This record gives sequence, structure tokens and C-alpha cells, in this order.
Amino acid sequence: MKRIILLLSAIWATGAMAQLPASITTKLQFKLDSIRIANNLKGVSAAIIVPNQGNWLGVSGVSCGTDNIQPGYIFSIGSCTKTMIAALVLKLQDQGLLNINDKIYQRLPGLNLPNIDSTITIKQLLNHTSGVYNYMDPPAGPDSMCANFNRNWTPMELLKMCKTPYFAKGTGYHYSNSGYVLLGMIVQKVTGSLPSVKLRQLVLSPGGLNKTWFEGEETVVGTVAHPWDNGGFSKQSGDIFALPRNSFNTFGWTSGAVQSTTEDQALFYQYLFNGNLLSSSSMAQMLTMHKISSVYGYGLGITWDTYSFPGNTLYYHQGNRDHIGVTMLDSVNRASICLIINQSYASIGARAYASKLFEVILNYMKATTNVKETSIANNVQVNAYPNPFSDYVTIKYELPAESKVRVSINNVLGQELMELESGDRAAGQHLVQWSSEGLSRGTYYCVVSADNGSGPMTKMTKLIFTGAE
Repeated sequence: MKRIILLLSAIWATGAMAQLPASITTKLQFKLDSIRIANNLKGVSAAIIVPNQGNWLGVSGVSCGTDNIQPGYIFSIGSCTKTMIAALVLKLQDQGLLNINDKIYQRLPGLNLPNIDSTITIKQLLNHTSGVYNYMDPPAGPDSMCANFNRNWTPMELLKMCKTPYFAKGTGYHYSNSGYVLLGMIVQKVTGSLPSVKLRQLVLSPGGLNKTWFEGEETVVGTVAHPWDNGGFSKQSGDIFALPRNSFNTFGWTSGAVQSTTEDQALFYQYLFNGNLLSSSSMAQMLTMHKISSVYGYGLGITWDTYSFPGNTLYYHQGNRDHIGVTMLDSVNRASICLIINQSYASIGARAYASKLFEVILNYMKATTNVKETSIANNVQVNAYPNPFSDYVTIKYELPAESKVRVSINNVLGQELMELESGDRAAGQHLVQWSSEGLSRGTYYCVVSADNGSGPMTKMTKLIFTGAE
């Protein structure tokens, strides 16, 4: 991990990165062109970064007229903004300015809105378990935004649109842009600065993300890809580049107003997951998932998916504004990808398209991994975070070679309580989560057994459960 961080630090300092081999970039470009043509998309931009391997920037299609999309073109990232805002909030926690267990009334004293419970925590806003009504819900939300494109909305005007909560705080999950507007207000209150100022100071500038802008509070520098609508987002059809953006920007604010390049977004995920943006404890909190289903969950500004590529956890966020896109990273290779389309609609969504590109990368990584060269002995690494834990604990184990793996939980007497996962796993890092549901307070052990044909190896790590929150 230290070697990866040093490598990425060099990349951020110089702005340079090796290219992936032509044998793989040719396949990626062919796949991107095929996706655009088959789905009749206007223009698509994609960026992929594979640590210690290189990167690829690919484009296909047009911005408008005969102006072809270029790798440096800027796009609205929509709700992918939420991952950045979540990282900013956790960074403020690392600086001691707030705690995600703080309640709204502690950070926004005097906020008096009838449909917002002031005892909701910052954490519940971050992971959409607050129950707060989503002011963007149709038809009222889109109708309000499109009524006057020149209007500048205030955060309080947005929050006054909130209706009765979906459920009592902490008792369910419902995606809510309102929660991220409240987070923006909290950032502004505790720092005395606009969210855009603190985002640039604490996240964008340290990460070398100099092609990312908080639109509406910052001037976007560079060429913005023309957005195309089908009467949905803006209730207009065709190229909507000439529409005033006041309402778009202030209506989204900290829930979705950031503009960026696909390269900057792929780099942001490298900085977030493989760099040193957050402390280990805050990163663990970000990745502690509220389960939406057995294979999907939502952490703090990020989604968790164990379904799309079995044996591999994807961390991602999608954005749907006047452009649609997705940024994601896989747990095995730590490779990141961003794909954005310059229109507000697509038949199957940006993540499905990005997954098709990701398949090419995963096949490439598997083909270039020589599992015969490394013995498993004494090289399995196992860690857990947070530890002690009160909700979920994430176990990270690292394999030097493709191996048959079994991960189990034992009690202090050495008795196995449950199997968490088993099967063939590729070389690299893997994550598995264990829930505290129904668990008694005490000490446990996670046991990872691995065998790549050169003999079995077992490593374990102590887990301390302090009790449910």
C-alpha cells in the first residue's frame, strides 16, 4: 500500500502517468465506439487508471455539430458530487471541526423546518437513512427547477420544499438530495466558508484535481461538452447548452453542482482509496455500508456492489443531470474508471456501459497476473477496520497470487461461527464485511485460509465488538 501511495504522489506532483499498453487500449477504444454506436449516444468520454500499470483516456462521438468530444472536455457529474462532499465532511471530521455522529441542531442551531427532525445525525444525512424528503422528487422538483432558468435558489428555499419524512430517522433508506443540501449548510456553518472554497482547499487542490469546478460558486475553466436533453431534465429537447444555468446550479448545490473531466474523476477515486485523503478511521466509516439488499449497500456518499463482478467489490456513484455518468473503483486491482455521456438520458444507464469497459480491464489484469511466480507462504496480509467496531467491520485481506480462499469467523475458543466467503480469488486486495446484527459484545477472530497450490497458509486477526450504536 505504501508503494502505491508513493507512486500516486508522484503522479499528482507531475501530472504525468504511463499509458496502458496499446494491446489493451485498442480494445477499450473499440468497445467505447461500439457502445456509443449501438446505443445511439451523442458523445462519450471515459478514463481508466490502473495503479502500477497506467491509464487510458478514450472519447467517442460529438459535443455538437462537427465538434468531436476531446479527452479534456468538462461534464456535469451530477450526484457524483456527493462522494466529494462526503469526503469533505469526513476531512473536516479528521480536523476536529465536526463528528459524523453530531446532530443537525448541534451544527445548525435555530434551524426550524417542520418536516426535518433536528436530531438527525450527519451520518444519517450522508448514508440516506435520515428519512428526509427528497425535494427533487417529481413532479414538483423538476417543475420548480425549470420554471425559471435564471432563478438563484437558496438552500433554505430548497429545504422548505421537503414534505413529510419517508420514515423516522435511522429506520430505513431513501435517497435524498435534501440531506446533502443540509450537509452543505453544515460545512458552511462550521468553516465560515462556502462549500466550494473548502472543497478546493481540502480535496481538489491536494489531489491535483485542477479540472474540477463547483459550478455556480466557481467559474468553470475549459471546454464544456454540450448537453443534450430529450425533454426530461430541462423539459427542453435537443442541445440545451445555451440555457441559463442559474437554476440548475443552485437547485443542485452540494447535492450535484460539480463539473469535471473523466480523468479528474478517475484520479479522485485513486486519491480517495489509494492515497491519503482521509484518515484510516474516517475511510472505514465511509465504507461502512447500510445494506440496501444482499449485494448492494450505500456508505457515506458511495455505493457498494458485490453482484456485478463476483469476488470483486465495486465502489461507485452515479450522476444524472444534464449529463449522465458514473465513477467506480474495484476492490481487487484498485483500478478506477469514469464514464460520462453528454446527454441526460440513456437506455440502460452509464454504469452498465462503464461495466462493459471494466470487463476489458479485468480480463487484461487476469491475463497479466502470473500466479506461478509467487509462493503464498508468509505473504497473506489481513487487516480489519474499524476495529473495535459497533456496526459493520470490513476485513481486508491481500493475496500475492491467485488462491483458493476461505474466510471465517471464530470465537475465542477457536470454534467457527460462520463462513463469510470462499472460492477462487485473484491476487491483490479483497474486502469482505461482517455485520454486528445479533452479535454479543466481545472478542472474535477472522481467519483467512489461502492455498495457491504451494501449500496452505492461515492468517487471523482479532476483532473487538463494542456493542451496537
